[in-house]
Amino acid sequence: MSRKVTKLKAIIMVKKKYWFLALAWAAIILVLCGMPPKDVDKMKLFDFPFQDKIVHFGLYFVLGVLIMAVLTLNTRLKESKMASYAITILICLLYGWLIEILQQNFFPGRSYELMDVASDTAGAVLGVLLYGPFSRLIGGKSVKR
Repeated sequence: MSRKVTKLKAIIMVKKKYWFLALAWAAIILVLCGMPPKDVDKMKLFDFPFQDKIVHFGLYFVLGVLIMAVLTLNTRLKESKMASYAITILICLLYGWLIEILQQNFFPGRSYELMDVASDTAGAVLGVLLYGPFSRLIGGKSVKR
């Protein structure tokens, strides 16, 4: 088997892993955001002001990092950092907005909160901005396979 074919197979496997992680994390966010408020209260380890917004920020920080990993593995997008940044932030913004709409219309006891969307987006923006240093810290270099 040639080196190019072997390298291509490795890239495809890495892409699949990151796609799986990003989609699994998005599903976890959906499940957590769809839980009835009484169940969410049972899961709280601490209770402090703006805890909900901090949780949203953290969830979308991770989602932003995972989506950046997927997009930077795309050879067309890894050359354009701004395109990767913009697409990742847009995906996270739209996903957060969609979940808020679902909460308002389909999840009992849940409501639409614009500040949740703002927290989601802020987390995604920081995830995007820290993706490069974070990926180098974890893997010794940026994830650009």
